[in-house]
Order: sequence, then C-alpha cells, then structure tokens
Amino acid sequence: MYLQSYRSPTIQFDTIYGISEVLRSVYNNSISSTPVDVTVSCSVGGSMKVTGTYSTSSSVTTVDLAYTMSACEFEQVNTYSDSSKATTKLKITGTINQTGTISSTQSYTKKLAGSSLSISGTVNNSKYSVNSPYSYNGTCDYSYTLTASSSSSSTSTGSICGMSY
Repeated sequence: MYLQSYRSPTIQFDTIYGISEVLRSVYNNSISSTPVDVTVSCSVGGSMKVTGTYSTSSSVTTVDLAYTMSACEFEQVNTYSDSSKATTKLKITGTINQTGTISSTQSYTKKLAGSSLSISGTVNNSKYSVNSPYSYNGTCDYSYTLTASSSSSSTSTGSICGMSY
C-alpha cells in the first residue's frame, strides 16, 4: 500500500497509477543496484522480465528499461489521502518501456509506455458507485508521464485503452 498525497480523479488514473506502482515495486525490489536482466514472478501469477540500462552519475539516476510481462497477474491496492482505496487486479501480456531521470533533489521525470498490451481484469475504487469495478478485456495502449521539480510539486498525465486523465 502506498499513500498518495492527492485524490484519485478517475478510474483511468487508478488503473494507470496501479500499473506504475507495480513496476516501481519491481524496480525497487529487484533492479536497483543489480544488473538489469532479471525475471521475477508476478504477485498472483505469470512473470515479468526486466532488461535495459540504468546508470548513476553525480546523484542522478538515468533509466531506460523494458518490463516484458508474460501473463503477469497482480493485485495492487492504493490508499489515497481522502481514505478511498483503489484495487487494481489485472493480467498483462506485453512490454512497457520506462525512460527517465531521478535526482537526489527529488526532481524526476518518468515516462512509461506500452502498445498493444493484452489487459484483462478489474479496477475498483471505494469512492465510485458507478463504473466500479471497471473491467478491462482486450488489447490496449498505455502511457504515463510523471514530472516533479521537488518532493511537493508534481504533474502527471496518462492514458489507457484510449481514455486519458
């Protein structure tokens, strides 16, 4: 569970952010400070292979990674500052690429993108009574860009299956 300092604006945000958090967890637990060519088991089933490069120079980490998922099934729960909870239960086959930089001053740019991903499952947010859970079952494109200039200032944009927030 990861506490966000802002409220979830849409079910699309919940989906995009849920996928991003799974990839962040894999990076933090399996990639950071190790060679980049690792296969991990997904939390519910399937696997994810991470390849690419990352380097650190002058307190700035630069990443160019590919997360290749094979029937990668996971459940990600995010709790927001308004106490609502978003539960993302998805199975994904396909590749999401990540590029970006992270500095010791907490400024960063992270871009995630995947095309023709096979996605099935649901996303549920406790504050929505309509369209919750929202179901996915098909082939979709995914993109998420997060930019921060400090620990208290960030912006994000994203889209999944042709829907943006």
